[in-house]
Amino acid sequence: MSSSQARRSKMRERREARNRRRLLMLIAGVAVVGALSLIVLNLQQQARAVTLVERPYAHDKTLGPDNAPVTVEEYADFQCPFCAQFATGTARQLEDTYFKSGSGKVRFVFHPVAFLGPESQDAAEAAECANEQGKFWDYYDILFTNQRGENQGGFSLSRLKSLATGIPGLDTARFNTCLDSHRYRQTVQQETQQAQDRGIKATPTIVVNGQMVEGAIGFDLLNQMIERSGGGG
Repeated sequence: MSSSQARRSKMRERREARNRRRLLMLIAGVAVVGALSLIVLNLQQQARAVTLVERPYAHDKTLGPDNAPVTVEEYADFQCPFCAQFATGTARQLEDTYFKSGSGKVRFVFHPVAFLGPESQDAAEAAECANEQGKFWDYYDILFTNQRGENQGGFSLSRLKSLATGIPGLDTARFNTCLDSHRYRQTVQQETQQAQDRGIKATPTIVVNGQMVEGAIGFDLLNQMIERSGGGG
């Protein structure tokens, strides 16, 4: 072999070695990205811990007495982030002010609607299944604390079942059977249509003795509306 051929052979070997190293680095990079994606997906699927609240003043999807002089209604979608903001903020203050004190002045009615897509429908159906066992408000708290974006698997049927395992005393087998049957599909569809017929166009929408306001309003404004309607603090 001539010296020029030898040089060309060595150059070819070096190029092949560099290409092998690049390929190995590329494979390693893909593996790292894949592993990170799995970690992120796993974290997204894990339920956030929720401190469940005792609500002796709750029945069905209602808080407070049926004969209260002021009725506060909320139309909400379980996937709606502003609904979650209202549920974990203003609604808790409403409970602390009017229900825990036993004032009897306010009744709160929650209307689950499915405005944002199929996972809104499934989540509302799941809440109805929890309601069968008197666990609606526990599941309400868990859903609003565990949103994962709109129709991205956060409220898939499997995750809705997984979230239900965090409710003490819930018969999960009965809950799962209920959810798989979709027996509340028509109920949720009817409630959604009734909301639209009433003029509800966005979530959350709050109605105080017939006075309607859109958005995750703060407790100060809600309390003013209650007072003007005869509830008082």
